[in-house]
Parts: sequence; C-alpha cells; structure tokens
Amino acid sequence: MAHFADKLVLAPWALAQFGVDDFERITAMLKAPEFEGWAEDGGTKYVQQLVARLPKQRALSDDQLREYDGNIVGHWKHITRHRNLHGQTLYPLYFQYLGLLVSEMYLDRYFRDRDSLVESLNVAADSYNRDAAPREQLGLYTVDDLNKLAFWMATGSGKTLLMHCHIRQYLHYLGKAGRRQELNRIILLTPNEGLSRQHKEEFELSGMEAEFYDREGGTLFTGRGVDIIDIHKLRETSGEKTVAVDTFEGNNLVLVDEGHRGSGGEEWMDKRARLCAQGFSFEYSATFGQAIKAASGTKQKALTQTYAKCILFDYSYKFFYDDGYGKDFNILNLADEHEDETRPMYLTACMLSFFQQCRRFADGGSQLVPYLLESPLMVFVGGSVTGQRQTQEDTDLVLILKFLAAFISNRAESERRLRKLLARQDGLVAGGQRVFERLFPYVEQLYKPEQASELFNDILRYVFNAPGGGQLHIVRLQGAEGEIGLRIGENEWFGVVNVGDAKKLCDLCAERKTEDEHYVVEDLSFSGSLFEEIKRPGSPIRLLAGAKKFTEGWSSWRVSAMGLMNVGKKEGSEIIQLFGRGVRLKGFRFKLKRSNALDALDMQGDGVPASHPEHIELLETLNIFGIRSDYMKEFEEYLEEEGVGDDKRREIIFLPTIKLPEFDQEKVQLHVIRPKSDMPEFKKSLRLKLASLEGKLNNKVIADWYPRLQKHSSVNQGGAAAEALNQEALRNEHVAFLSWETIWFELERYKRDKAYYNIVISPADLRDMFKSSWWYELFIPPGYLEFRGLDQRLLWQDIAIHLLKGYLDRFYQFHKREFEAPYLEYQVLRAADGLVLKQYQLLVRKSEKQLIARLRELAEKFEAGQFEAYSFDKLSIFQATRHLYQPLIHLSHNGGENSLVKVVPTHLNEGEKRFVDDLEAFCKAEAKGMLADVELYLLRNHSSDKAIGFFTESGFRPDFILWLLKDGQQTIAFVDPKGMRNFTDNFNNPKIQFAQKIKQLQADLRRDDIRLESFLLSQTHRNDLRWPKPGETSKQATTEDYGHHHVLFVVDNPPEYVRDLVSALV
Repeated sequence: MAHFADKLVLAPWALAQFGVDDFERITAMLKAPEFEGWAEDGGTKYVQQLVARLPKQRALSDDQLREYDGNIVGHWKHITRHRNLHGQTLYPLYFQYLGLLVSEMYLDRYFRDRDSLVESLNVAADSYNRDAAPREQLGLYTVDDLNKLAFWMATGSGKTLLMHCHIRQYLHYLGKAGRRQELNRIILLTPNEGLSRQHKEEFELSGMEAEFYDREGGTLFTGRGVDIIDIHKLRETSGEKTVAVDTFEGNNLVLVDEGHRGSGGEEWMDKRARLCAQGFSFEYSATFGQAIKAASGTKQKALTQTYAKCILFDYSYKFFYDDGYGKDFNILNLADEHEDETRPMYLTACMLSFFQQCRRFADGGSQLVPYLLESPLMVFVGGSVTGQRQTQEDTDLVLILKFLAAFISNRAESERRLRKLLARQDGLVAGGQRVFERLFPYVEQLYKPEQASELFNDILRYVFNAPGGGQLHIVRLQGAEGEIGLRIGENEWFGVVNVGDAKKLCDLCAERKTEDEHYVVEDLSFSGSLFEEIKRPGSPIRLLAGAKKFTEGWSSWRVSAMGLMNVGKKEGSEIIQLFGRGVRLKGFRFKLKRSNALDALDMQGDGVPASHPEHIELLETLNIFGIRSDYMKEFEEYLEEEGVGDDKRREIIFLPTIKLPEFDQEKVQLHVIRPKSDMPEFKKSLRLKLASLEGKLNNKVIADWYPRLQKHSSVNQGGAAAEALNQEALRNEHVAFLSWETIWFELERYKRDKAYYNIVISPADLRDMFKSSWWYELFIPPGYLEFRGLDQRLLWQDIAIHLLKGYLDRFYQFHKREFEAPYLEYQVLRAADGLVLKQYQLLVRKSEKQLIARLRELAEKFEAGQFEAYSFDKLSIFQATRHLYQPLIHLSHNGGENSLVKVVPTHLNEGEKRFVDDLEAFCKAEAKGMLADVELYLLRNHSSDKAIGFFTESGFRPDFILWLLKDGQQTIAFVDPKGMRNFTDNFNNPKIQFAQKIKQLQADLRRDDIRLESFLLSQTHRNDLRWPKPGETSKQATTEDYGHHHVLFVVDNPPEYVRDLVSALV
C-alpha cells in the first residue's frame, strides 16, 4: 500500500502551478538563510529567487507572484508587530512563506473562477488515478470540495502564524470579491480547553481579537474577531455547557487545530462541513498520516479521500527535521528485565543523562543566551497511574516515585551505579553494543569514576534542588487540582505530578510503602499550582510526571528528556504529540534550527560567537527512555515512515575552504564594485512626489490578464506568442467608474509594506497616470473592458491597482539607482569578505558511516591547509587552481531528498561545472601561450547578501566573477552560464542588456586601469533559440549578432567558447 503522503493530489497540483513537480525543487531555490527577510524594495527575497529561477512555462506569471508576495508581507508584518518588540525581527521561514504563497494562489483562483478551479484540479486527479490501483483511486472534485483546505505542518514549524495569516488572506480575497458582508463568524475549533487557552494567548500576541465563545454574549465577534470553541462543546442541541452546531448558520470561516484528535472522524467532519457549508475552512495538523494509519476500513478510506484532496501544503516532520529544524533525538527502550539490577541501573543512567543536560545548561552562562535555550525539563509518562496491571506490583507512577526516593535516600547504591556508568561497566547491552555508549561526554569530562560521590552531590544540587540531601516528600497540593508536589525535605520544589486523581495516587504511595523505602506522603492545604510554574522563567521544577493528561493542550520549550513507562499502542498518538513538543527548539536567534545545522550565513552580525559552545548539542537533543513500552517499536516505525529513520537522518560535516595563497596574503589586489561606506540613506535624503517618467524608463509595466481570466489546467501548456494576445488600455470611461480613494488606500498600504516611505502619492496623482498609456502594456481577452454592468468595475479597479503598483516599484527603483550611482566605487576584495566562502556544510546520511569518516578526514586536512580531491558516487570535491578558494563541489544530480549528500551553499550545477572544467583546461593549455603574461582569477559569486548583483533593476546575480590582470590593467568580467530557452524577450532581456549597461558603469567610475565586461554562456543550442535579428525581425540572428551581445554558445562550440571569452577579455 502506498504511503499516505504519496496519495496527495492538491499539494502536487499547487506545486505544478509554479512549474515544478516536487517540493525539493522549489525548496532548493529558497532555503538558504540569506533569502530570509525583506528585500530593499520591501518585498521578500524569496520572490526575487522565484522570479529568477522558476521555469518560465508556468501557470503563475511574475506579476502574480509579486502581487501575492506583497500581500504576504503585509499580513506577516501585521501579525508580528507585537512579537518584534524585543529587538528580534521575526521573518517568515521559507516553508512558512511557501505555505502562505500556495494559499494566496488557491484563494485567488477560488474567488475568481471556481468552475475553472474544479476543471484544473480534476486534470490532476485523473493523472493520479491513471497510476493508482483501483482501490486507491480518488473521487473527482466538485465545487463543494473546494472550500476545505488542510495544512500538514510539523509541530514547532509555526502553524499558528500561518493560521493568523490565513484569516487575513481569506478576508482580503472575500473583500476583493465584494462579499465581506456575507461572512457570519470566524470560528476556531480545538480538541481541548488547554489548546483553546494557548490559541487565545497567541491571538493576543498577533494583535487579533479572540475570545472563548459565550452563548450569552455570542454576537460580540460576528464576522470580526475569532470565537474559540472546544469541539466537544459542539452538539446537535444546546445545553448548559454545549452549543448546537446550527446556532452558527453555515457561512463561517472555520479554523481547525488537530480536529481529528478531538472527536470521532465522521462526527467531527460532519460538524465542520455544516459550519462552513457556505463559507470556508482551514485545518492544521502535525499528524494527518498518523490519524489515517490509526483508522481502518471504511473510515480510513473516507479520511484518505478527504485529506488527499484537501491538503494544500505538506511540511510534515520529515521535511522539518531534514532542514535542520528542531532538536535531534535519541531513542532507547528497556524491553525486558532479566536481572533485578537492570531497571535501577537503566533509570540511574536516564537520571545521569538528564543531569548532564541540567549541568551543561547551568554552566553555559552568557554563551548560551543567543541560542534561546531554556532550563531542561524531564517528563515521565506512565501507561497506568492508579490502576493495577496483572504483571506488575505497583502502578507506573508509583514505581517512578519509588525509584526517585530510593535514588535520593540510598546514597551508597546510587554512587555504586554512577561509578559503573562512569567506568562504562554498567552491563546495559543491546544488540552487542552498550546502550549508553558515548551518551555522557560532558559528565565524563567533569568526573572520573572515583568521583562518583561528588557527582551524586551535584545531581542532588542541579536536579533535586537539595545540595544536602534528605528524604523525598510526596505532597498533595490541595489548592491545585490533580497536582502532587515533589521536594526533598523542606527544600525548593523540584517536581510535580499532574494526574486526574491526586488523592488516590498519594494513598497508593502510602499504602505500598515498605520498611526499607524512605519517603514521606503528606498534604498541603494552601498551595498554588506548580504545573503552571513550569513556564515561568527561572522555575525550579525539573521533573514533570503524569499520565497523558498534559500531553494535550500543554506546550513548553523546556522538554529535553522523556521517560515512557508501559506505554502501549493505544497511547501512540498522544506520545507523538508529546514528541513533537519535545523536539521544538527556538534555536540561535529564533531560527528554530539545531546549531550544527546553522549555515555560516546564519552566524553573521554583531555579537555572533566565533564558534558554537562545546557540547551544546546535548541541549539540542531530546532523549527518549522507554521502559517496557510496547509503543516504542511503533514509534520507531512512525519515524521511519516520516522519513527520519536512521537511514534518512543526516550528519552535518563542516568542510573549511583553503584560500589561494597570493590572494589570502594580499599579494594580489582584485577589485569589486560596491557603494561607499559613507553613502547617505536614500529614503532619508530624498523625498519624491509620484510623477511621470516618460522617456526615462526602459521597461514598461506588463500586465497579462489572460492567465487570470482564461481557464487553464494544472500545468500551463505554454502561453501564446505576445503578438497573438489582445492588447488594450484603460480609457476615460473606465477611469471615471473607479473609486480613487479605495485605490489610493491600497497603494498607501502597498507603499508601507514596501517601505517606500519617501514617496508621496495622492488620489489625483494616481488618476493622472491614466491620462496616457506609455508606461504599461495590458494584455486581456477581448470583451472584458466592455461595459456590461457595475460588476465590471471590480475587475477594472483590480487592473488599475496592479498597474500602479508596478509603476510605483519602477519609480522608486529609478530614483534609487540615480541616487546611488555617484557613490559606487571600486573596492579591494579581501579574504575575509563575505563573498569568499569560509566553509561548506555537507549533510550526509547517517547510515553512510564510511563516507562520514572520510569527509571528516578531509575536513581536518583542509583545516590544516592540505588539499585533497575526493569523489564518491555522484559527489565530486575538486580543485580549480585559479579559483580564490578550494574546493569546489559538484553533485551530478539535483541533490534532492534521496541523495546521500546535500551541500550548502548549493553545489555547482552541470553548466557551472562544465565552465570551471573548461576554463581549467584552457589555463593549462595556454599557460605558455595566450596566458603567458596574464594573471587569471575566478570566484563563484555564490548566493548571499554579499554577492555582487546590485547593478540592475532585475536583480541579476552572475554566477562567476573573472579577473584578468595584464600590464597593470585589470579586467573584471561577470560570467553567467545560463539556459536561455525561456528568454522570451530575446535580446531585450535584462541579463543580455547588462553587457551594455556595465560599460556605462565603467565610464562613470573613471578608472583607466579597470575594464568591466559581462558574458552569458548559453547552455541552449543556437538553433533552438531562433531569435529575430536585432532591427530586422524578418531574419534570424546570426552567431555574430549573439557575439555582439556577449552571448557565447557552450554546447555549439566546445571548448572554443572559452578561447573566445578570454580573447575578448585579454
């Protein structure tokens, strides 16, 4: 049977709208850390990458992508404005951005043309069914299926932020369609009251109105704020604590968090369907796959049919973990106990592992502050609290409490076991290997076996808050329902037990106490909640124990160890939820990543440590200790299914680079072009009034309304030639019907989101722009600009807003370039410059032990300045002798999900590798010929905020910088290997025009000893381009025409194109 993730139809359809066929392809364009944050134009850096790197043959135009991007920026800034008050700006991570981007695209299509959307989705469903077994085929879409979307998001991936943006996105498109007044309520359904409270707090952080639904004051938030309701309170009829589903009518925006956990499948789905019958719903879960696997028969089939067709975005745990987000994890299970000593030794080892985390955290001090780590917390979960199993004498929690009492009071035995663990003589072996092998590196660094007594004292201090020791006190807190406090003597509390019946558990502890057991059971009349104290900064609570009560509706960043005792399969979904909370990690500067997964570019800026604190990985790892837990095997199978089993998890190896000696020692001076350090800030220096730039702008605003108004399938079949499209302009009769106050308000919002603070606009300025059409081209199917009724006004207004946004962008960029031009200068490139890569990250499958060992050897050699080439499978680590640093890395495939190795920054692609190889061969062949008196240097212009690419409005970032030095002259050439099949604007493409613009820059910079050039190396055959000859469109361009525009053909003329390139530069 196929894995559920392989049955998804809607998510792959969404990717196809971007012209890609798998998630890895689009993530490879965005996941580098330098693409996080806002671009200079106020949009995201992500959209710049998508516009530049997505296939040109796609359903979504560049303009649509930019429009969606602008909406996302506005929504994100709105919900994070209160979250950014502590000096740390919260930007969307790439997967959060993609989740919002596909939502923009879907809602746009949904409100614009549902029939077309159904048709497009059914093309995708038919395609899936052709390859599926009959029993696994999916039903076709109907219009009634379209108003339900689901998001499969790993716990800790920020699905709450997506939810808040989704509310704003839905309201935006509802209002854009002129239907805002139709909405009845915004309703959030949760599986329990705990999650309801969490959501209310999150809405407050996002500055959004939300309240628990109250039948008596129920009209307060109609259509405006969010009503939060526990799904168990929805019934067919209203009662004292319940409300009838039909109370809310059917035109609601319904948000669902883990709905399948809160109620039976058919019952819950029926309630959801009725609440949003004329409205819309968004559902979020980290465990869709788990829920479907747990179901059976017709229920499983129904769930599969529903979710395969409505999951729009899949960022489940396998993607989250593989990207380096969240904690790492260790899983251990004590299945059988053949000796009396086995369990106490195992539990002592668990305690030692947790102490190691507590001690490392306490010793970390200010070093750990940027990593946003919190004090470690150990969670014990028992399958049985007060009930009794046939094969055990005590319940699970009683056994845990008795172990704690014995560990504390029986010092001699505890020290003996600790001594054995330190000496690696504990006897805990599984599969021929020590269970706790290499699990205590920090402890072994601090203590030797003969220091077991000192270690025991420190465990009392750091874990139990009792340096002097004493007896365990088990205290029922009568002022806090279901809570039992744990402390040693009268010392500070160190633990809390949270159960349904605290009195019964305390009674069991008292009844089953033997003469040789030392603990005290007592009551405390006046007490607050210790459970609520866990989240408080500086909380002394180190241990939390209980049944599954706190696994739902409870959240903490502190969980770093989990003990599972006698947990069976029926508790599986709860443990998955607890695991999801345990692996959550804020990470360095709230990047959510493990420190060993941080890119060098993540570690830039003021106050960044030179290296990560030693043993920080101990605090970024969740240790899971099972004791006779049947579920552990199924849990491991879940991880395998999620793609994070041992054969899929990755080891991260940092491979340092070796700088070219003469460059590192500054014996050669290579120049780059950057703004002067004293350049004033453009926005503060120049205030602009929107006006015409006729005769000054090179590129018009292009608005192609065909994709929006014509039906199309899931994959764009390739647009018609531009000359076949109907071109129109907005005339006076259109302009007269538009609401210019509304347009001005939308442009002001756009201006604010783009941070164009120094531009002043008025409704009159905007209207005046349509007195002529020199600045735009509008392609729209015939008839849409004809007056057929007032409904047409919304379309015309949408077009006007789109055109004006495009003009505002060009107006800003034009004046910014004019302002910055006098401040550009040549600067000497140094080895410490961010443009010169310091190290690579290699993410290697953990199962590839030999490869990992070999790469570690290479890393040590490179660190010592010794280069050695290495090839394995499709990985090539090689040297290009004139490149400013070694090595360069190439993967002869896409480096996707199934590759043994992934490389950050992105490895050379085939075209880049070919150029480097061809240039290397040419340099060797011409060392005594053409290059006899020439110094040649090469640098890969890898993607980063330091990369050279600010020259053009199109954001062109050439792949290589090539320097040639001869007779005191320096030529700087920007070289870009590029497939050119999708250059629909032919010789007018900005990347080609750049060859001319850079000559103007050379003249402006006025250095007679420096020359600037730019070349494109076409990976496309000339005959496949068939571009018209410049100025003579009836003829085809010749090789000379391309050469005149600095386009060289790699595949048509290998390897002579390198000779042609160097000849033009020498």
